[in-house]
Amino acid sequence: MLDERSEDAALDVTCREAAAWTSCYIDEHLSEQDKARMRMHLIRCLACRRYVDQIAMVRRLVAALPGPDPAPGRLARIRAFYSSRNREG
Repeated sequence: MLDERSEDAALDVTCREAAAWTSCYIDEHLSEQDKARMRMHLIRCLACRRYVDQIAMVRRLVAALPGPDPAPGRLARIRAFYSSRNREG
């Protein structure tokens, strides 16, 4: 029979697991149990909390970057295509 400490240890998330689960945690793709385990680890582990915060910040910054410029002439071709379709009615 497992004692209470052994059961708690089985639920603990290691720093290695926390790093591996970071994207799933941020994207909310963990099960409710794993999400709770991750939250408990982050409460106790400042290093992992900072890591998760850094990854989340990088994702937000990358998402805010402008997309690539369209190829030269592409925008004009798209406008011409839709302009001609609007005239045809």
